Amino acid sequence: MKDNIKSRNGSKYTTERGKKLIELVASGLTLSEAAEQVGISRRTIYRWKAKYKRFSPKFKQAHRVARIKARHARMQRNREIKFYRSVLKLNPTETQLQMLLSTLKHLPPSIAHSGNAHTKH
Repeated sequence: MKDNIKSRNGSKYTTERGKKLIELVASGLTLSEAAEQVGISRRTIYRWKAKYKRFSPKFKQAHRVARIKARHARMQRNREIKFYRSVLKLNPTETQLQMLLSTLKHLPPSIAHSGNAHTKH
């Protein structure tokens, strides 16, 4: 099996590019983001998986680990959001509100503003 093979669209598989793609996916980048950084399309990733037997299992493992980490991070954020929403319902102190606002600043807007938190004005 050759490690430097040029495909029809100019995307060339090399061991280095395969390793780089695996590292990027394992670090949490989406397939599209990782593919862009390596200079290939998402479709090329799937062709490489089908064609290069040494690449496929390593890529699958990296992708699986990244999905598990992302799911864990979402679950953790959801737990924190539920906690802070429950604090808001209890008529929090000024210090608790400051802690909540500090935490919410670090959340993406779509998560921080979802749902209905009830506060007294």
